[in-house]
Amino acid sequence: MSGGRIIVDILTPKQVLFFEPVIRRLRSNGFDVYVSTRVFRETLWLLNRRGIDARIIGVYGGGSLEGKLKASLERCLEMLRFFEEVDPDAVLCFSSPEASRVAFGLSIPLYIANDSPHAEAVARLTLPLARRLYTPRIIPVRMWTRYGLKLSQIVRYNALDPAAWLKGFKPSTEVVDKLGLNIGEPILVARFEESKSAYIPRNSRSPLLALIERISEEFRGFKIVVIPRYEDQVEALEYLEDRVIVCREPIEAANLLYYASIFVGFGGTMTCEAALLGVPTLSLRFYGSYYTEKYLERRGLLVAAYTLDEAMEKLRDLATRWRVMKAKLRGRASRILNSMDDPSEVISRGLILDLEAS
Repeated sequence: MSGGRIIVDILTPKQVLFFEPVIRRLRSNGFDVYVSTRVFRETLWLLNRRGIDARIIGVYGGGSLEGKLKASLERCLEMLRFFEEVDPDAVLCFSSPEASRVAFGLSIPLYIANDSPHAEAVARLTLPLARRLYTPRIIPVRMWTRYGLKLSQIVRYNALDPAAWLKGFKPSTEVVDKLGLNIGEPILVARFEESKSAYIPRNSRSPLLALIERISEEFRGFKIVVIPRYEDQVEALEYLEDRVIVCREPIEAANLLYYASIFVGFGGTMTCEAALLGVPTLSLRFYGSYYTEKYLERRGLLVAAYTLDEAMEKLRDLATRWRVMKAKLRGRASRILNSMDDPSEVISRGLILDLEAS
């Protein structure tokens, strides 16, 4: 098939970075690609920054189950109208419940990328409807077949998802300059957990706040930068603003992480980015562990902690050795990253071949 139409539904900042090269490859092969998204501050900012034109359909449902359900149902109806307008030959998404449901309802081939089998709610809603799943090889196939997929439907690549945008990455000092940082001074960057996700316990105070309190008291020689996800997290940090720098505006995180001395996260995308950039990384496993971060731990690119006390102990060690560690980790991370597949090439090639054969 040449000149076909493909809808790519993008819901998060990570998906902007992940699908951007896929979209570029598909268009260079003659496909018309239509991008949809929803109202979500960081995502809209990054789409605009990357020059990706997207139809805004619906809103993020927030933290409550009722809010998520209502937003999803309303978005499905709006997506239906978009699908009828485009009349796509295929749909690509990162387990978008709405894109998956509408594609299935209209009998349109659905292709899904996913590296998060722990996110059971969206996996159960989307994966049984997919023609193909694209996923990192490090995730056992049994984690996907339990959702009803056959082995023949699973395409695995030898990479972690951030390889799609970190291969060939050239850092910029734009973010550190904007935040008033000096790349010659120690910088500790921390990223809040995805507090509104279905797999995070509701109504609990973020453990990162308690950790930042202790870090800011003990590590006076470090500039501490905190990257929130939501406005309530920004507000929760207000009492610490005399001791930490809060990223109130969206940023391209890799340009900050590259210059960081230490990164602290919860095993998500930025944790993976930091580790693959050779930054001494601490992963907080307060909500469980993921296959991606366990792989990075096995390769010596990050350390993990399960309690606040253990986190502080690990951070004290990183704070005394970060210069030597970063010099070693940067070379190791570069070799590991260079050995990885380019997920965008695997996905675009597979999708094109699949559509041509159908």
